[in-house]
Amino acid sequence: RMIEGIGVQQRAAAGLMATYVDENLEQRLAALQRLGSRVDVQKLSDTVALQAELRDHGPDERLFNSGVFVLNPDGVAIANVPDDVARVGVNYEDRDFFQRVMASGRPVIGQPVFGQVLQTPVLPIAVPVKDAAGNIIAVLAGIIDLSRPNFFDKLTHSRYGETGYFLLVDRSSHKIIASTDRSRILEDQSPRRSDPLVASHVAGEDATGLSVNPMGVEVLVSAASVSPANWFVAAALPVREAFAPIDAAESRILMMALVLGLLTILLTWLGIRRELKPLQSTLGRVAALMMPGTKLTPLPVERSNEIGQLVMGFNHLIEELADREQRLKESEFRWMFAIEGSGNGLWDWNMQNDTVYFSRQWKAMLGFAEHEIGDSLEEWKRRVHPDDLETTLTAIKKHIEGETYVYESEHRVICKSGEYLWVLDRGVIVNRDAQQRPLRMIGTHTDISKRKAMEEQVQQFAFHDPLTGLPNRRLLHDRFDQVMRASKRGGNYCGLMLLDLDNFKPLNDQHGHAAGDILLAEVAERLRKAVRETDTVARIGGDEFVVLLAQLGSSHESASRHAL
Repeated sequence: RMIEGIGVQQRAAAGLMATYVDENLEQRLAALQRLGSRVDVQKLSDTVALQAELRDHGPDERLFNSGVFVLNPDGVAIANVPDDVARVGVNYEDRDFFQRVMASGRPVIGQPVFGQVLQTPVLPIAVPVKDAAGNIIAVLAGIIDLSRPNFFDKLTHSRYGETGYFLLVDRSSHKIIASTDRSRILEDQSPRRSDPLVASHVAGEDATGLSVNPMGVEVLVSAASVSPANWFVAAALPVREAFAPIDAAESRILMMALVLGLLTILLTWLGIRRELKPLQSTLGRVAALMMPGTKLTPLPVERSNEIGQLVMGFNHLIEELADREQRLKESEFRWMFAIEGSGNGLWDWNMQNDTVYFSRQWKAMLGFAEHEIGDSLEEWKRRVHPDDLETTLTAIKKHIEGETYVYESEHRVICKSGEYLWVLDRGVIVNRDAQQRPLRMIGTHTDISKRKAMEEQVQQFAFHDPLTGLPNRRLLHDRFDQVMRASKRGGNYCGLMLLDLDNFKPLNDQHGHAAGDILLAEVAERLRKAVRETDTVARIGGDEFVVLLAQLGSSHESASRHAL
């Protein structure tokens, strides 16, 4: 019964993973079919036109991380994207996905194999390209490189339980497509078909049972089929972890025995209670003193026996507590005086009821009087700049969860005047309960607006020309690298123009450098207005400017026309 109960949960987990794989396979099949329907019969003999069609209308790289290509009826690749994978001219006639598409005329999810070109584990998906009469004139294939990031990573990065794992297996080839342990990709499961449970999974049954995995660990395994392909997802959990509830039940039995033992002790204590009545009376008065709001005062010593000595000890404890409380108040006063005197604002967050004490300096820093800000956590949240709130809350969460020793965040806070003030917000949890849940957090606000302004000014001087405000040579190099990478990735042309001003030196000589500066600023503004927001105008010398044009299209003629 326990195996059956755990199996229900395990099959549900495997089913969720199988549904995720189903949806992603359907998405990729649909993308290939859409592209196949766009292929013009006339373009099959024009490699350049077909290559352009694939580049312009091919599926997103996230669907097929190793590209797509077209095979003629002889199985030879005639077009391929991306260009850096040299598939054109390679014969795929012996591959199962090509043979199955040609034989059935239907979309096919191929078996996982080592790629002919990539020499890495790959998964092919293929659809037929048909003419108006329904004859197969080509095969369109998309390749997923299993060694690179792909949609199977959700399964690869997932564990079932603490030490369990998932497997995605092809029933036809008996090979592992994806696994929590990546080293098992393309591992052949054929030798394990002697195991009845493995054999039932390969045969198409979504069964649950016990097995011994290749590492020699006894595991509880459940399977769920993947609809578009002849695959199944297996969720495996070591027996030790699966049957951990039995160990927990044994612990509960021991706990019950302990409770019964304590109950026996309690009954024994009740039997001698009458002998301890004087002590009970004293304890009653002590309990009354422990009530919230009750002032601690010494108890009268009525007897000189053991109870009297207990009362005297209690009275000494009260005196010691009163002395410590006074010292604590003095220490807290000095601490708050030191923080307030440094110009920092102080906050004290009670995390049990989400109330916050904001010091007078904290409120004054934002331009508020003492009575104008309450003590709720929302008073702080709604004053943090919306663009900074998520990052700030994440930093607090990391500190609460123990990922950081101190909470620290630089963010903007709105003042009473409506302006934003940059602050350095730092804090630390000072109290936790027995379960390590945070109870209290204390921190400070420091005004860092001047430092932020100086940083922004330094940033401006470092990357911009002080006269025209245009990017300087350093920033131009950075943007040039970005545009080149985007151009290479998207297959688009970009443009680079060098401009200088004729007769600029005579102007400076005749009218002075001030007039020359006015002219340079005007030229910069006109150039800035003459380009798109995605383009860059930079000043790299005295009268020298550079215009960098991005995304001019994939056609050389069209790009040249746009640049001119």
